[in-house]
Amino acid sequence: MHRLINAGVIDKSGRILDRDEVRLTSRPGYSPERTETPLSSQGRPKEVRINQPDVRALQTAKSATRAGMAVLLEKAGISPGEVERVYVAGAFGAHLSPAALKGIGLLDERWDEVRYVGDAALEGAALALSGRKKEEAEELAESARYVPLSGSPRFEREFIRNMGF
Repeated sequence: MHRLINAGVIDKSGRILDRDEVRLTSRPGYSPERTETPLSSQGRPKEVRINQPDVRALQTAKSATRAGMAVLLEKAGISPGEVERVYVAGAFGAHLSPAALKGIGLLDERWDEVRYVGDAALEGAALALSGRKKEEAEELAESARYVPLSGSPRFEREFIRNMGF
């Protein structure tokens, strides 16, 4: 998505542009109906395509994540500029560079130290089952607190503010 935005195929609002709006040196397979665009077809039997619902799904997930981070940082009394390190878990994040995560607006531009931790949920479950670090996990669980995001005016404002790329 980051590369498509930078190439001018998708605008900052998330709209896949019409063929005549895109200024590319070549447009292999670009759909004139603007409902989808190929991502890759080089030597592969099937094209990988992206369509408008794909873009909207990413925008919604990205915006909810950013809004959640904003609310949590506020509750913790931490400004985005004070964040020293960001941990990215799961398969989705592991396949994206920090530049791409920042380019789509998932991460704040000021967050320079990004670390990938793989499948953190699986690793945590394995640690809990093995008994290692159990005491540390229990202490962490006791110090955690629930922060409701549903119905939060701040979350809703941040969600809308972060919808664009």
